[in-house]
Amino acid sequence: MAGPFGSEKEARYYCKNLDQLNHCNIHRKLEKSGSGIIEIFDLDNDYYAEVRDGLKFIPDNFNEYYELKHFELPLCGEIDKVVREDLFYQGSLQIKIDENRALAGVNQIPLELYLKGVIVSEIGEHHSGEFIKSMAVVARSQVFANYGQKHFDEPYDFCSSGHCLRYYGIKSESSAIAEIISQTSGLLLQNDNKVNLALFSYSCGGHTDSYDINNMSLNGQNTMVKFDCCEPNKFNLNLQNEEDVETWIIQQPDVYCREVTKATIIDPKLANNSFRWEIFYTRIELEKILKEKTGEDPGIIYEIIPLSRGVSGRCKEIEILGSLKNVRISGERNIRSAFSDSLLQSSCFIVKPELGEDGMPLSFKFIGAGNGHGIGLCKVGAAKMASENYSMESILAHYFQESQIQKRY
Repeated sequence: MAGPFGSEKEARYYCKNLDQLNHCNIHRKLEKSGSGIIEIFDLDNDYYAEVRDGLKFIPDNFNEYYELKHFELPLCGEIDKVVREDLFYQGSLQIKIDENRALAGVNQIPLELYLKGVIVSEIGEHHSGEFIKSMAVVARSQVFANYGQKHFDEPYDFCSSGHCLRYYGIKSESSAIAEIISQTSGLLLQNDNKVNLALFSYSCGGHTDSYDINNMSLNGQNTMVKFDCCEPNKFNLNLQNEEDVETWIIQQPDVYCREVTKATIIDPKLANNSFRWEIFYTRIELEKILKEKTGEDPGIIYEIIPLSRGVSGRCKEIEILGSLKNVRISGERNIRSAFSDSLLQSSCFIVKPELGEDGMPLSFKFIGAGNGHGIGLCKVGAAKMASENYSMESILAHYFQESQIQKRY
């Protein structure tokens, strides 16, 4: 189905009313091409030219780098906030005017160089070699599994955001990463001769989840869900049960992604705040966010009730009881969006209301676990395993037990 929506938000509002569908994927279709004049000049104004619609820079030496100044990057965890950085790229660069009359760039680059940029953008540069190798195999598998499946009407295969894989250029000093990645050249994760869509999240919170967390199936893909530790049978908990989920979140169990030491280096402050986290809203604040993000107005929020949870404790469906009407939200991603100005760290949470003297909620405190959807590899957990001398093969076997590593080229 297609429709002339002015924004993704409008499309999501529409999807909510399609009760016969459990999940909607929204794909952007290009309705018009951009056009205009691009001015080119140097800092001293010694050179000036005008070109229509776009141009392409092709380097004489593909080993050289060029710099893009003041590039806007989304701030981690903040969808609507950006930071400006100077980024370095290799390969050719096509600059064109997009449909919004803004400058857009398309970087054409060989796969292995692209993976180098992805690894630097996703985890930084200073890590154990086994962790870098693990991420390289996972990212390469994701590229092959997703090739031709996204951005159907765009002049590129993958975007640079988390919608595909983060790719913010290549730093010249990351030669060590290039060498480590080359050791995995051609290696892919496969299931029954099919490339595994090897997903990953920042922190699983102690238990990984399955592909159906968003009430959808992914072309027969499945993943081995488990507690993120070397002895998963030591936990006698069912995280689809509300009492067990509360115990799990509050007790902060001993798992790989619980504690990050300097040996793992994957931003210890962010990692520790992702394993368990809290966020507080007044009731009025939450009502405003919910209305803005979903288009629904429940009135006064009385209670927030999880109706269904995935195997990691992440909410799959939730109901908000309100004075005007009750609102149901399905899908991990939709739930995270509905309860935050940007995006809640994960949908694995419990809600503690503070009641006034009249029994009406004054505020709500969300106590949660993990950062991201929790499917596949847990970056914090994998970094911790590598710091404890686990090999790439052991790390990938832990998170993708149903897959085999195969060399395809």
